[in-house]
Formats: sequence, structure tokens, C-alpha cells
Amino acid sequence: MAFFMLTNIIFAQSEKKNIVKTNVLSPLFRTFHLNYERAFTEKVSGQLGLMYFAGLDRNDTKFNGFAITPEVRLYPKGTALEGFFLGLSPRYQSFKLESQTTDFNGNTVTDKATLSSIGAGLVLGGQWIFGDIVSFEIYGGPSFNSSTIKVESGTEDNFNTSGVGSGFGFRFGATVGVAF
Repeated sequence: MAFFMLTNIIFAQSEKKNIVKTNVLSPLFRTFHLNYERAFTEKVSGQLGLMYFAGLDRNDTKFNGFAITPEVRLYPKGTALEGFFLGLSPRYQSFKLESQTTDFNGNTVTDKATLSSIGAGLVLGGQWIFGDIVSFEIYGGPSFNSSTIKVESGTEDNFNTSGVGSGFGFRFGATVGVAF
């Protein structure tokens, strides 16, 4: 009996409950993602994602900012952190915007604003742990966001924000991380 109890303790200690990971596609979009996922139960985990936008240009508007994405995941067939999953994720985003315009005298003026966005999305994906330490994940799903702009200088029309922070979108990615 003591042998079975000791075996359960040893295997319970080796079970991974945490993953720190980054989205390997982020550099293509001039962003950086850092995510932390924790198993809460055998089938449910929670994830907190932080994203930094580093000088994204959208036509004549420059975006710099961040996003916070908490997520709840259900692993219906595997165990939390490994296998197919379904997730629900609210998201908050904040961007500093800059746009170059020309005033009535022909001078170049830098207009500034802040865009704030809140939304939610569904995500489907799969995650695997290799060698008991390296995680790989691929995911995607629809999202919807609503945004507001607070103009510091210029007018709202001076900023090209089409497709950023408002309306329907699609979230996708591939992450690599460390399980512990």
C-alpha cells in the first residue's frame, strides 16, 4: 500500500501545471506576445496573455500599444495543457496613435490620439508538450471588438483605424513555450 501511495506522489509531482510561451508569428506583425497558462482542474486551464505592439504602421497612422487577454480553456478529450481545446477570451487593447497631416499653412503636423478597445473571442486549437518540457500550440478563432478614440490633437478623421480595434476579426497564432 505504501508503494502505491509513493508512486502517486512521485507522478503527481512530475505533472506539468504551468506553461510560459510566446507567439512565434508575432514578429511578422511587429508585436510581442507573452502568455502564461495554468491548469486549474483536469480539463480546465486559464491563460493570461500580454501583447506589445511596436510601431505598427497602418497607412498614415502609427500604432504603439498593448493588449491584455485573459482566457479560460476547456480540454474536452485530453488533460488541461495538452490536446484539443476550446477557449473564451475577453481582450482589452490600448494604442497611442500618431498621424502626419498638413495644416492650412502647408506645415507638417503630428496629430495624436488614444484608441481603447474591448472585445471577446472564441478560440479552437491544439497544444502538445514534447520531452516533458517544450510546448507547441496552434490556435485560431473569431473575435469581436468595440473601440473608442480620444483625440489629443487633430480630428478623428486624421487617423486610419479601419480594421483595428473594432468589428469582427480573426485571432490566430502558433506558440512555443516551456512547461513546468
